[in-house]
Amino acid sequence: MRIGSMRGASQVVVCLCVLGVGCDGDGKIGVDGTSCGPGTHEVAGQCVLDGADDTDAAGGSDTDGSGSDTDGGADSDVPEGAITVCAEGSADWSELQDAVDASRDGDTIALCPGTYAYVQISGKTLTIVGTAGRSRTTIAGVKAHPAVLVDTSRLTLSGVSLTGVIEASSATASLSVTSATVTFEQGRVAGVRGGAFDGTLIGASDSDLTLDDVVVEDNSFRGVGLSQDAGTLHVSHTIWTGTTAASGAAPMIFYISNTAVIIANNLIYNNEVGYHAFRVLDPVAGSKITNNTWHGDTRVSGSTAHPFEVDLNGDPVFTNNIVEASTNCSGIRSAETHPVNMTYNLSYGHDAGVDFSFDGSSTHNVIVDPKFVDAAHGDFHLAPDSPARGTGNPSNAFDNIDGSRSDLGAFGGPGGQW
Repeated sequence: MRIGSMRGASQVVVCLCVLGVGCDGDGKIGVDGTSCGPGTHEVAGQCVLDGADDTDAAGGSDTDGSGSDTDGGADSDVPEGAITVCAEGSADWSELQDAVDASRDGDTIALCPGTYAYVQISGKTLTIVGTAGRSRTTIAGVKAHPAVLVDTSRLTLSGVSLTGVIEASSATASLSVTSATVTFEQGRVAGVRGGAFDGTLIGASDSDLTLDDVVVEDNSFRGVGLSQDAGTLHVSHTIWTGTTAASGAAPMIFYISNTAVIIANNLIYNNEVGYHAFRVLDPVAGSKITNNTWHGDTRVSGSTAHPFEVDLNGDPVFTNNIVEASTNCSGIRSAETHPVNMTYNLSYGHDAGVDFSFDGSSTHNVIVDPKFVDAAHGDFHLAPDSPARGTGNPSNAFDNIDGSRSDLGAFGGPGGQW
């Protein structure tokens, strides 16, 4: 239904400080030691009232925290020329699917706060952005349809939360990508509920998929969190936590096969998992898995035969990672007898008793407490006396952002400041 044009929708840069740390000016989880409280958000390193920073294209500013412009001009946080969608109020469209159907290649669709029905995108190049950020803009899937289904398209999706249900075999709840190029950034996947069917939160095949600054939390299902077969996969600055089993079975968090992968600077912690938590099979040459942290995952279902937190079939570059404190699981397994590219990793404290499935001493893999700042409260930065500081891969390609030798874990290496 077409209902006019939107005026006065202000953008909020949402600081989702799930680790108990502050925000650093780019809308991502930061490390500056401050935290934006309820009803506030960060602008240039300062926490201000929601709506108080909005300067619109006509020169009017919202300076009273009311979220309203003083001159009624169009807001600068809605991209110029964008198609606008609001479930309630004045906009170009009230339904996201209607806006997609009416769009042309290269269009941007701006969503104001609200919850929108699932959408399918086929044969188009689009950008969809939630102008108020992932905490206030949701796209919801249903039993027979994921929140966002993309095929033979190019899509950038940012500033939204995806949710859905898994009530059919092999269903995908939030994001399904087939023969497409998709970037999902500054987003969230949460609240997915699955029954007795194996399904997937995010599924891709023969596609180029990028996830950056995405929080995947508090989902209950069985199957796989992120599944991809063929294509390329880039995952960085994501958090996977709070997964629980559904109908007596728990998922793998990652299951990737026959794909070129770059997986760097991610946190996977405190999930209920089945069999392995993270599995990569036959990765394409050149794949890299670097500077990630796994902590505290618990295997609650699946085969009892040799479950590992991390399971690799093939020999991708696997370096500067920390795998720690899993329950009913061992640490890191490689199908290779002597994996030459699995170097400078730390595995420790797995109650199933095996830290590495191979002798990794010659490749600088260590078994030692990494000493996080406060793992019990979700702070996985390294303590000042951590043995994982400055002991990573000595290649300059893995140096910390300040040029020093890499730290291990999610906050080390060139992508470690987030």
